[in-house]
Amino acid sequence: MVILQSIGMKPYLSEIFDIVGWVFVWQATDQYFLERYDLKMNDRYWNALTNAKIHFVPFDHQENRIVKSSKSL
Repeated sequence: MVILQSIGMKPYLSEIFDIVGWVFVWQATDQYFLERYDLKMNDRYWNALTNAKIHFVPFDHQENRIVKSSKSL
């Protein structure tokens, strides 16, 4: 941060700005590369669930079992 020191800024303030800048760069990198993967996996999960085939089968609630039918759905 030679530029900040050349305009009369104290060296410790220059270092603080340097650290803050690296934190912002790391945060952007983390969000783009690491968190994007988690969001992509979550999106794939919900897309698979949304596009899943659903089959309804008759259920006998009194006997608590699936009723076998002769015709296919």
